[in-house]
Amino acid sequence: MNATRDLSVHATDIPATFTAAQVETILALNEKIDDAKAGAAQLLNAMTPTRFSAAQAECIRELLTLNVRDFHATLADAMELGPLRDRLRTSARRLS
Repeated sequence: MNATRDLSVHATDIPATFTAAQVETILALNEKIDDAKAGAAQLLNAMTPTRFSAAQAECIRELLTLNVRDFHATLADAMELGPLRDRLRTSARRLS
């Protein structure tokens, strides 16, 4: 038995940084979750791979399970620099 483990990480398993447009979509999905989780999941599945990579979609599924403060903070950390990122970080701090 070989004692070495394969610790390689495939680039496709690491989600790319979210763009501001993607984050707007994620925020809309999060609002929909309050109405119907199944509907949000179906929308996310329909948007993959046209708007999100498979790795990003998996990340989004996890994000959507977080409370509002953690959702905003984590989403801000996972997105590109810009005004929306700043707004999300400010929101997360206010909710602390």
